[in-house]
Amino acid sequence: MVNFGLGAKGEVINEKRLEKAIDRAEMFYGTLNVSQKEWIAQRLAKSVFKAELVLPERTRRHNDAVAAVNLIQKGALPLQTLKNVWKNNQQSPDPKYANYSEQMLQDGCAQLSELHNRTTSEQRLKAAQKLQGYANDFQSLIKP
Repeated sequence: MVNFGLGAKGEVINEKRLEKAIDRAEMFYGTLNVSQKEWIAQRLAKSVFKAELVLPERTRRHNDAVAAVNLIQKGALPLQTLKNVWKNNQQSPDPKYANYSEQMLQDGCAQLSELHNRTTSEQRLKAAQKLQGYANDFQSLIKP
């Protein structure tokens, strides 16, 4: 069994992470075959994901949001206050985490591309239909 990281209590989180990755892929592509699932497990093992970096950043973001609410309640301008929170959520002020986030983005794109290249034409059609459905939903929401 591959260790993808440890949970807050030291437990190995690989099974849950693998299960979520497969579920997400199957949401677009439909049922994956055994070799595709095995590939996902192998690819996750090579991922740049570091669980120990994520929790401190999530905590920082939570604290920023709580602080913003407190500032607004004390009279700060809501729009500018929320813009600052949004900016720091999109680009971490911590250079180490910002660099890690960019690495994760690149790794995630590569992983998706590699998985897509391992799918069947039927699975790709299913993914295209799913994405078209999202596009249709979006269009219906923005029509006047």
